Amino acid sequence: KFDNPLSIDSFTIDGTLMGKRKYEYRYDVQNNWVEQADYSWRVEDGKATWILVEIGYRKIKYFYSK
Repeated sequence: KFDNPLSIDSFTIDGTLMGKRKYEYRYDVQNNWVEQADYSWRVEDGKATWILVEIGYRKIKYFYSK
């Protein structure tokens, strides 16, 4: 399950909406994000929808001392 969405709206100098991006994150047990989904907002045939652009991953190794 993805959580903590973050969205960014881009506008021209006159205030016209140019585009939208949305990022959603999946977290590990230490609460660090390990997967990031990047979506772009599109309008096609008068219908707005989010399109998945990219999924980024990162692997974190934890070292515990006794």
